Amino acid sequence: MHPRPTRLLTAIAAVGILMTSSGVAVGAEYLYYSSTGLSGGIGRVAVDGTGNNAAFIPGGAGYLAASATNLYWAVPPASGPSYVGRAAIDGTGVDTTWLNQGGANSPAVAINSRYVFYGVNISGTN
Repeated sequence: MHPRPTRLLTAIAAVGILMTSSGVAVGAEYLYYSSTGLSGGIGRVAVDGTGNNAAFIPGGAGYLAASATNLYWAVPPASGPSYVGRAAIDGTGVDTTWLNQGGANSPAVAINSRYVFYGVNISGTN
């Protein structure tokens, strides 16, 4: 087995995120995870399972995506529209209203090398 999957499994086990997280994203050095709800946030743990920081980026977060330079996440709506948040991969420059996607539910977030994709359930339809 390649060492990276083993290290990632160690990181996942170290913080027990499979049971408590609504989103997981993997960067080059860290695994990022979110807790559902308005009081949740984004945590970060090294891929070897050390250095868990459960309050890496405070605030509500849902689905996550990580690029080489940024994190993107679904911001659960308190009321009104949902947003996609963005921060630098080191946790600086947090913007919880980076993209107003207009729906009433938390969006799903995905990325590739050029685009950020999001989807949302509006009025019970997809």
